[in-house]
Amino acid sequence: MPYSVSTRSDEALVERLNQNDFPIIFHGIESTYFLSKGYFHNRKIVVRLQTWKHQKYKKLCQTHPIGLHKIDYKLKELRYAKFEKNLCQKHKCIASIKTDEYSNELTHETIPHFIGMATPMGIEGNGHYCLFHGDFSNKSTELAAQWLLKEVFNEVELPFVIVAKNPSVEIENLAHEKLHTCIVSNPSDKELIELIKKAHINILPTIGLSEKNNDLILSTQLGRHIIINRERADITDLKSICHIADTAKEFKEKITALFDLPFTINDIEKREQVFREEFDDKKNTATLIKLLY
Repeated sequence: MPYSVSTRSDEALVERLNQNDFPIIFHGIESTYFLSKGYFHNRKIVVRLQTWKHQKYKKLCQTHPIGLHKIDYKLKELRYAKFEKNLCQKHKCIASIKTDEYSNELTHETIPHFIGMATPMGIEGNGHYCLFHGDFSNKSTELAAQWLLKEVFNEVELPFVIVAKNPSVEIENLAHEKLHTCIVSNPSDKELIELIKKAHINILPTIGLSEKNNDLILSTQLGRHIIINRERADITDLKSICHIADTAKEFKEKITALFDLPFTINDIEKREQVFREEFDDKKNTATLIKLLY
């Protein structure tokens, strides 16, 4: 059993859930310990997967050189792949994001994240800097930030702000090496919102598949121009309102071209249309209720 599943096994949860016979949504594979142990076989169950964990570790394995980390990632990939497949064969699983044929084969339905906001709130005009934000407890987030600092903003001398939850000392030192780059560590929610609103370009590539798309959803709700890489574009319904680049050269060209390009009312209207079509909370909630009742 994957470590992130086996460590979430407090039997107080079973006692709480057995106080009634309501349907249960298991949100994320980490929550499924008791389900995999055969509990709740008489209950209506839906497992809501945010991403395929084995694909994340497969990508991390591919990007690391030969060594103990590479072996560890490969073992985790195999362990998660077996666990996820068994889970989906036994229970009704739904995906939070559209991925590939593997996902379509194993999951029952795709229901996007609930976003809690009716329309995007991006502001017309120009912002002041480029921004990358995320949870640096996730190794793939830190790898993406390191890549941007070393391969993109090593030459693009535009203001670049990294907003990091739980950053390492290594990334903090790296962000302070140049005069045009800096890092904001562990901001409050209000500070994060203000930083996104004041940015002109939100740059959000992913390496090894992001745990969630929350950072991208928040940026499209509150920010202006957004650049993602093709790996992330393949797993999101938001790619039509993002600029896509892949290599360091492509990122440099996109950033340079967009930095002086105002964010317009047409950009805002296009974003609103995508949100109405893909992230209608009422419609998506109704789909989930049908699966539960």
